[in-house]
Amino acid sequence: GDNYWCFVSLSVNGLDFGGVCVDDYETKSLSVAGEGVEYNIIHETGNGEYAAGWTGGYMFTILGTKGETSPHDCAASRVLGSTGSCTIWDDADIGEIKEVKIYNSGDNYWCFDSLTVNGLDFGDGCSDYYTTEVFQLS
Repeated sequence: GDNYWCFVSLSVNGLDFGGVCVDDYETKSLSVAGEGVEYNIIHETGNGEYAAGWTGGYMFTILGTKGETSPHDCAASRVLGSTGSCTIWDDADIGEIKEVKIYNSGDNYWCFDSLTVNGLDFGDGCSDYYTTEVFQLS
């Protein structure tokens, strides 16, 4: 559909489910933050005039040889030249990590000089307004 729900944080009865987006008419199972497979994302924002981005609103999906995670908001510093990091958890068995998909849910451009997930290097790139970009292992 054309609509979706995005939560920066979702808690139910004191359990934190983290950030996630759900498309129209989609049913999604959520993992309690801190449970499931852990993904550590580290990125270094570039120094170019328009490289800085918002703290949140960049939905990361990790793709592997067996499947993919749900999209998770990776809330982190995206100030010019800064190193930001976040940790997400997901129940999906994705196998070996191969790609990272980033959906920019806002109207703020963001460029990074480096991106790693669990120590795997995905190089540099940019995330444009309201678009999805896919980054492969370097």
